[in-house]
Amino acid sequence: MRKHQKTQHTQGKKEKFAINRGKYKGLGLFLESNNTTRPTKALVKKSFFDVMQYSLYNKIFVECFAGSGQMGFEALSLGASEVVFFEKNAEAFKNLCNNISLFWEKHVRYHANTQDSMSKTMPLSISAHYKDCLQCQDSIMNFAKNADFQVKNDTIAPLSSIEQTRQFVLYMDPPFACRKGFEDIYAKIWCFMKSFDENFVQKVDMIVIESMSDIHLDTQVGIFHLVKKSKFGQTTLMYFTK
Repeated sequence: MRKHQKTQHTQGKKEKFAINRGKYKGLGLFLESNNTTRPTKALVKKSFFDVMQYSLYNKIFVECFAGSGQMGFEALSLGASEVVFFEKNAEAFKNLCNNISLFWEKHVRYHANTQDSMSKTMPLSISAHYKDCLQCQDSIMNFAKNADFQVKNDTIAPLSSIEQTRQFVLYMDPPFACRKGFEDIYAKIWCFMKSFDENFVQKVDMIVIESMSDIHLDTQVGIFHLVKKSKFGQTTLMYFTK
């Protein structure tokens, strides 16, 4: 059990986490216990939602490297109208889909037990994608000298088609760069951010990256610049906006 995370416990081999705020506070969902995913620490999660809780209403929350979906489900509980998950690990994705089912059951029960009509239940949207949100980056990096980035990232393409008035919050919690095979993870994220087309850039309200504290990272990435930085031991949250 992590310090300060009193809602987490074990059930068989699976640990649980709880939604801590908002409409679905107290709902328990499952963490995926494996060596490839790294759950967001309770203190980091608390800090992020302390900062963003009043900025999520009716936003689309995109959680890259989603793992168990902790951040996305909390965002929905705080009023985000839609969440989009990306996770490439098969076990983690299976667990994420199970969590989506549990959350949806709670969502329907909540509205059935209130005066809200069921018509108010359906606008909430959850989608999960079994793929690496950065999978096109090798191709994009080959065109690094092309300011227009002609190789479009297939993660962003479907999001770009959403109506212009909708705003996104992107949360990226990649495996730490000290992990084998992830030494260039931050370079890929920077390239990913630079690949956004103009249509999508206009829809991005905030990008938050959970990174290693002892790595120096640029404070300007394309059109996005660092506006806030919070350090928690080995983990740092970096907030970027236009």
